Amino acid sequence: YCRAQPGNRCHSKGLRYNLFDEEDKTFQHLSPRLAAKYRLSDKATLKGSTGIYRQYLHRVPRFIATDIWTTANRFQRPSTSVHAILGYEQEFKRNYQFEIEGFYKDYSSIYSLNQTLVTELQEDDFDADDKPIFRTTQGILNEGDGSTVGFEALLRKDSGAVSGWIGYSFSRTKYTVEGVNQGESFFPRPDRTSTANVVGNVDGRRPRSTGAGDNDGAVARF
Repeated sequence: YCRAQPGNRCHSKGLRYNLFDEEDKTFQHLSPRLAAKYRLSDKATLKGSTGIYRQYLHRVPRFIATDIWTTANRFQRPSTSVHAILGYEQEFKRNYQFEIEGFYKDYSSIYSLNQTLVTELQEDDFDADDKPIFRTTQGILNEGDGSTVGFEALLRKDSGAVSGWIGYSFSRTKYTVEGVNQGESFFPRPDRTSTANVVGNVDGRRPRSTGAGDNDGAVARF
């Protein structure tokens, strides 16, 4: 928590312990986090954060067929991401706030389907619908890394007859995966360069009177 006096600084630190137990492999990791704020004035705040994040479930997109989901195992490591964010927040009159943040994210151990796979896979089991179950991903996926860089801007009004927010984000994500695009960087399918959002609330309630026939209005959202 940061008090409103200019020049005030505050920060928070954290350390997350992850334990993921797969059938033939156990993963244990420590992931540190740090966030800080500095009050430039009563109305302006500079803030930043960084941290290490890990994911033990991999989603591997395919061009037409259903995406592949697999957990980290003895053949595929957990995905790791390092985040760095720097932002500025400004408060204005009439309950308006403006925020802008720049961010950079670095990824390692991301996976793509091995398009040159020629090995004939052998199912390990069958489910209740007699569909094959494969318990190994050896040789099926290629490993790589990537990064995302971008910024987000947000104009928000929290109270009043009309409230809501307008947001815009710009980002570029690139992956480099062995055996994909001749080893050159590429933009993955989930990459969205620009995103805009508008959310509004209109409070139609009239002030209460002490006489009979009080009638509360409605709150509309768009």
